[in-house]
Amino acid sequence: MPTSCALPPLLCCCESTSCSHHGIHSLEEQLRELEIRSEDRIETEQQKFKEIMARCERESKLEVEQYANKLFSLQKEYMEMSEESLKLKTLIEKLKQEKQDLQHQLLECTTELFNLREDHHRLQEGIRREREEFQIERANNNKLLEELTKELEKHSEMQPETRLRSPSLLELPAQYRELQQELRKVKDENKFILETNEELNAQLLANSLQEGRTLVTQNSAVSLADEFETLTKDEMMKALHDQKEVNEKLKAYIDGILLNILENHPQLLEVKNPV
Repeated sequence: MPTSCALPPLLCCCESTSCSHHGIHSLEEQLRELEIRSEDRIETEQQKFKEIMARCERESKLEVEQYANKLFSLQKEYMEMSEESLKLKTLIEKLKQEKQDLQHQLLECTTELFNLREDHHRLQEGIRREREEFQIERANNNKLLEELTKELEKHSEMQPETRLRSPSLLELPAQYRELQQELRKVKDENKFILETNEELNAQLLANSLQEGRTLVTQNSAVSLADEFETLTKDEMMKALHDQKEVNEKLKAYIDGILLNILENHPQLLEVKNPV
């Protein structure tokens, strides 16, 4: 009886152990499945990470290349701008020197023009005085000729004997011829004075035209040299182009005036040699 009574608890214990082993085995299976899923997920995430890193690396490399190209372009543009700036500085210095030379030439031309005007004024005054003296002398000569003519006519009506007895009347034709020669001499001198006056007027006109052309050229260079110091590259190039067009138009206009004078009034530009 006691032995039969002890068997049921042992059997119960064996069944409990079997159930525990079965549960452990089930848990181990679940753990392996969980590990497999974790490994798959880790592999998937690693693959995604590699793809993201590869894409980022490509984008970064492309961006670096773009920045490198942009840097190269900027460096090239900087070198070109430096060369252009050096050329423009050289041009500005050249224009400044030309400005100084033109200012010096302008001063010389102004002084020469002033002297020419003074000489022209003195010559005009001399011509005016000589013309007045000539008119007075011509009036006196005409008056004397009229008196002599009247006296000759008066004595021509007299008898030949009376004319022969008067030595003063014999001298009248010689005096008349002398007065005629003097009158021709005065006329020649007056003609020479008028021609000299025309030559001076023509010379003054030619000097004025030359001075106008010099001033046109000088003003263009001076204005450009003053403006270059404050202009940008594009504005400077545009100013150069515009100024060249203005200079060409002005020179063409002046050349047209000179051509018109040569065609219609060439005597204004001729310098005659006085006889």
